[in-house]
Amino acid sequence: MLYEMHMHRPFGKHARGEPGEYAAFAERRGLAGIVVTWHNPRNDGRSSNVRMSLAQFDQYEAMVENALDILSCVG
Repeated sequence: MLYEMHMHRPFGKHARGEPGEYAAFAERRGLAGIVVTWHNPRNDGRSSNVRMSLAQFDQYEAMVENALDILSCVG
């Protein structure tokens, strides 16, 4: 079984696409699963070039929920 174990999402400011798109791509490639990683949000500005802010967390959570909904429909 092959997995993609390290990928980021757009909130980290160094990725493109949505988790659902990542999952669909992984499925087309025959991967058993994916792990979407992220740098913990901070409001102190540290590493702001690769981190989302705490204000974006609800939006991030909704994006993950949407991806899970897509995956549950796929199988």
